[in-house]
Amino acid sequence: MTAKDIYSTYISMLSESMLMDPGTTGSNNVGNNNVNSIAARHEDRLRLLLGNGSFELSTMDKLLGSCQKHLQTMCHDETLHNMIQIYRRHAAGGKFNPSAMLLEATHLTYEEVSERSERALMKTRNIYEPLQN
Repeated sequence: MTAKDIYSTYISMLSESMLMDPGTTGSNNVGNNNVNSIAARHEDRLRLLLGNGSFELSTMDKLLGSCQKHLQTMCHDETLHNMIQIYRRHAAGGKFNPSAMLLEATHLTYEEVSERSERALMKTRNIYEPLQN
């Protein structure tokens, strides 16, 4: 098999795996098992195609998948968006003062953490308070 044949076979396998991948939107075990079986099947086919050389490609695939999940988590993180806004505001002023930005970010983060723990505390209080008639 030539390098072009191996490459075209790999690309078709990859596109087939992408079409079959239902994603990880569900939190049930059935969806996760399906995703795991598709990934395992893809690794097996890759091992058959490339032999021992498939290890590096599989590792890189897993690394990129993990990076993608972390980037998606970061994109949906409200604190990160607030930090980016603080950075842009301080950078747009012309003079960038890292200590002033850090001070503002510390207050922002502290307030958010305080709000979250306060909400969690209120939920626990409601659970343990006796019902009043």
